Formats: sequence, C-alpha cells, structure tokens
Amino acid sequence: MWNAGWFPPAWIELDLGKDTLVTGIRLMPSQVPNVARTVHRIYGRANGKTTEILLHEFDGITSDGAWIAATFDPPRRVRYVRVDTVASPSWVAWVEIAVVATGLEAPNFLPEGYHEGSTSGVAAGALCQAYGWASDPDDRTKDLTVRILVDGKDVWQGPARDFRADLREAGIGDGTASFWVDLRGLVSRGVPHEIRVQARDLQTNAWVDLSQTPRTLTTRER
Repeated sequence: MWNAGWFPPAWIELDLGKDTLVTGIRLMPSQVPNVARTVHRIYGRANGKTTEILLHEFDGITSDGAWIAATFDPPRRVRYVRVDTVASPSWVAWVEIAVVATGLEAPNFLPEGYHEGSTSGVAAGALCQAYGWASDPDDRTKDLTVRILVDGKDVWQGPARDFRADLREAGIGDGTASFWVDLRGLVSRGVPHEIRVQARDLQTNAWVDLSQTPRTLTTRER
C-alpha cells in the first residue's frame, strides 16, 4: 500500500533494477469516492536517461479495490516506471502495482468482488438473499463460478454473469459479473447462520472469499 497523503498531482516511481522489456502494467487503486473518473499516466525511463516515454494513459472510471490494466504497444525497454496521477477527486493511493515484463512469469490475480446481500442481520421473505459480484482481473470476459456456504456447508453454486450497469461504469468488464440467490429453502428460520460467498479462481481453481464476507443472517416469516 502506498499513499501520497494528498490529492493530485502525485506520482510513484518503480525501479526494476536494470533495463527490462516491459509489456504492461496492472494497478489496484485505493480511492474515495469509491467510483470516479481518474487520469493516470504511465511513463518509462531507461537506465542513465533523463527523458521519459509515455507508455500509457488511463482516463476513465476507476473504483476502489478494482484492478485496471494496460498492455504497452509496443513494449519498451526501461528501468524506471513512473505512475503519475494527474486527476482524481481522491487522495492518490495504490493498494498494489504490478509491472508485466518479458522473461518474468505473469502474476496471477485472485478474483475480486463483494458479498453485498443480507446486510441487516435479520431478513424476512424475499429479503432473505445473498447477492453481489465477482470478476477475475486476469480475464474479465469469463464468468466466474460463485458458491455460497451456510455454516460451512456448500448449499449453492452458479455463475456470476448477470448484468449491472454500475459494474460496467466501474470498469468491471462489460458489467456481466453479478449474482443474486434466494436463500429461502437453503437456511432454517429463526436461528442465526453464517453466510459465506466465494469465487473460484480461473487459474488455480482455488476458492477465494469475496469482500464483506462472511455475514450473519437470521431469517423469519415476515
């Protein structure tokens, strides 16, 4: 985690140790407000040089904790990579920055998403639900499998592929990454249950907890 401690303009520079053929970059912003238009310019500089090369410019909607990525065309041989934020309503901060380079194994990014349902702790009727979204930063075109665990028992599995306009606006692929599950019939009424939502990683098949999970839910008739 890196935080500039103030609003733009602000930048951070990465030293790769030697001139390296870089092919892309992935960044996870930390920002408030959660969803907003931001502008970030990625520069590269070779060892011993003072002149920078503009590798890419991000100009669009970003959201807190959601990866953004770019492929450099053409790739450039540089030692230093600088991320310069020139516009944002938030303090400038990054949870993680990953430079993709030739000869290095591409990093695997785990699924990201939120368990957004069952927020009150007590729910009745149709409000007894689990919903949210899940997406794999490695390939946002593919639907992830989500599963729901009730008190540690797997009670439901299915794809996160429903459309939400807010996800598309936040840059989560084309927005088809949400899910909604009616928990009636999957949990007993009148007692608290731990509801945990996980997504399966495309590369490793490992199950990964979504943000804001688990939640405790008690259901009632009305």
